[in-house]
Amino acid sequence: MTYEEAINKIHSYLVFGSKLGLHRMKSLLGVLGNPQDSLKIVHIAGTNGKGSVSRYIYSMLQECGYKAGIYISPYIDRFTERIEFDGRQISPEDLAKYTKTVTDAADAMVARGEESPTEFEIITAIGFLYFKEMEADVAVLEVGLGGDGDSTNVCSKPEVTVITSISYDHMEQLGNTLEEIAACKAGILKDGVPAVVCVDDPGAEAVIRGVAEKHHAPYIRVRDFEARDVKKSVEGYSFEAELDLSALDPEYGNMKTGRVQLSMQGMHQVDNALCALGAVTAMKLRGWNRISPEKMLSGITRAVQPARLEVMNRNPYVIVDGSHNPAGAKCLADTVLENFRGRRILLINGILRDKSYDEMVDEYLRFEPDVMTAEVPNPRTMDPKDLAEVFRSRELYSSGRRSVGVLESQGQMKEFVSGALDRYDLIVFAGSLYLMGDVRRMLKDLSEKN
Repeated sequence: MTYEEAINKIHSYLVFGSKLGLHRMKSLLGVLGNPQDSLKIVHIAGTNGKGSVSRYIYSMLQECGYKAGIYISPYIDRFTERIEFDGRQISPEDLAKYTKTVTDAADAMVARGEESPTEFEIITAIGFLYFKEMEADVAVLEVGLGGDGDSTNVCSKPEVTVITSISYDHMEQLGNTLEEIAACKAGILKDGVPAVVCVDDPGAEAVIRGVAEKHHAPYIRVRDFEARDVKKSVEGYSFEAELDLSALDPEYGNMKTGRVQLSMQGMHQVDNALCALGAVTAMKLRGWNRISPEKMLSGITRAVQPARLEVMNRNPYVIVDGSHNPAGAKCLADTVLENFRGRRILLINGILRDKSYDEMVDEYLRFEPDVMTAEVPNPRTMDPKDLAEVFRSRELYSSGRRSVGVLESQGQMKEFVSGALDRYDLIVFAGSLYLMGDVRRMLKDLSEKN
């Protein structure tokens, strides 16, 4: 099987949709010898922030000398981004090799009358098998959707679990209230395993705490941590932190980190970093002896996450951000206002039609940009003309104080952006992550030509 054949084979499972539930995954992994049972796991769920928290944890564990793997979704530029080990993406040859093994097992399941695994389940199984074969010391797993029924939730005894945030997204699968969504995500909590939780809503947090108590899981509340002397910059935020891990041991209620320097921007990244610091410190207290405060600090600085407030150019500033739900749009708006208030700003926005686009538009309005809407390369894209009308319905645009336009193609976007670079202090590409891969390639091409 070639790399291209592997990608086509994986995508052929898209016809089975996105389904929660673990019976298919357990059956598939059983055929493969249950590779997940030989792995040490860090398991991360949450509405927003789980990708960045996963990256912080992965980077810190690598810096501490562990052979670490990371499993994330979706990818931005290349499919192999989803499975990484020891600082390198899975090679095309290895992806082809493990895809054949996993899909042969899936075909055998179907041949004996079982329900076919979904695409995400196939990819997750590839990740488990690959990390086992690479003899990973630890694998950092980002939940795909929800928690309890997600295909990553087959690890019976992770080292630590993390819930980064709870807000509204994927309500058709997870529930219509924050409490229902929280209950779903709390499904990753396990008996006796520390739970690091960063949730603001009191009702949602109460649900998660209740699940933790039921599992006798030490409850590490990130809102009890303290970030002091926060310095904000478009080049990255820094702070000093005090962690409270007294849930693991009463003497660890006042742990100071030293100065934490992030390469990512935004106050939400301070929260994400606190989550990651809490999780890795919990691992140290549970016997991961190579973890040291100095290595944690250098590792967290090295962590970067593509298309999360990613600075792609500095004169003018060009930022790419996959803010694909209202909470993400709020984080973007907060960060823009902290660093670019009152400047000339252009927003290029593409959204999926099943997202809460009205709320997202209201968040973007806070920094008063000119707007161009674009199509997302996904069947679920919102028509950019319809999205433009949503912007035009707001007074900022109906009054003519700011402009709204539509980009009809990727070629037109490239031409427009090339001409806009000398007219704005900041250009923001925001919305669906499915759009950001094309945007990043376009921007790199423009940079090379200039």
